[in-house]
Amino acid sequence: MKKQKVYEIIQSVVILVIGILMSLSILDSTFIDILIGIACLLLGVYLIVKSLFLSNDKSILLPSGIGGGVLIAYGIAVFAKYSQPINFLSQILIVAIIAVGALLIVQSILTLIKSRSKSSITIAILFLIFGVALLSFGICFICVNSFGSYVWMACGILLAVYGLYLFIRALVTLKK
Repeated sequence: MKKQKVYEIIQSVVILVIGILMSLSILDSTFIDILIGIACLLLGVYLIVKSLFLSNDKSILLPSGIGGGVLIAYGIAVFAKYSQPINFLSQILIVAIIAVGALLIVQSILTLIKSRSKSSITIAILFLIFGVALLSFGICFICVNSFGSYVWMACGILLAVYGLYLFIRALVTLKK
């Protein structure tokens, strides 16, 4: 059980540091590539160590170990300037945001047409609101050039807060 707590503390500190670096990365765009490379390497090593020491099989050939190996390889590719992750990740993010937004809108319209219960209509309206927000968000990514950097900074701040929360939670549960 102690090993699990140590891994939780390490994971929370890494998330906290990555969040802080992400929020500061608005100053230099090449810093984002370095950050993604470091994050892939650290997460890859973490997943391999986790598959070796926290599982009963003690094998790298578990899904987390294989994923860790892929992340390490991608981190090395980033540092070797073979891959530019920010372009690739931002394109995937934009397509995913627009697709999820459109799917939420379609689902909400179908739910509004089919259902007559008050709770289903409420959920459909919430889906519609979230769908329109995501679709608008995705369009802003495409139309406004600097929008992505501000979102990156906001995500970094949220990630840092989440890392701090995980760190405090791990310390509190460790004391119990």
